[in-house]
Order: sequence, then C-alpha cells, then structure tokens
Amino acid sequence: MPLPVNGRRYLREEFAHCQYGSCQACAVVEFDNLEQFAVDFEDKVAVADALIRAMEVTRKSYDYWLSKPFLLPLGLAKDNFLSALLESSESQPDGKTVPIIASDGLND
Repeated sequence: MPLPVNGRRYLREEFAHCQYGSCQACAVVEFDNLEQFAVDFEDKVAVADALIRAMEVTRKSYDYWLSKPFLLPLGLAKDNFLSALLESSESQPDGKTVPIIASDGLND
C-alpha cells in the first residue's frame, strides 16, 4: 500500500519523542521496461543517464501518490497497526523481506 509522508510526530506532541528523526514517503513505482536501465557501471555517463531517467519515473509516481489525500490517514492506521504488532511479544520474524528505498529527506 502506498503511503504519503508519515507525519505522526508532528500531529501530536506525545509522539515526538518516540519517532525516528525522518519522514517516510512511499509510492508504487513501476518501471515498464526495466532492462533499459541496465548499464555498464564503468560508463559513468551511461550510469548518470540511467539514474536521471529512473528518477524521472520515480518522481512522477511520487507526485501521483502524494496527491491522494486519503493516503495519510490510511497510512497512519497501517503504521499504528504494524507498530503494535512489532511491539507485541508474540511477533516473530518470518525471514521474508521486501525491497524498500528509504530517504531521510536529506539524502535523496
């Protein structure tokens, strides 16, 4: 599920002390022809070009998803549920992972 900026620490003062010092923004990013981004890493010009094209696709996706006002409350509800689940003593890691690209708002 795509999420807009996670602003819980700004919504209520009591959350300020228990949040990470960053905002999270998630979006569904689809690369229709992913192999067009495969480049020779020794060719710095090709790498830069591929990164720029990939970021244009990413930016378009983020602009789309962040324009949806319903995603903030939906994302907060999901985050609260996951936080409670992870905090519970009954939660056990299952060894599965998903790819996540994270940004702290400073290092994009």
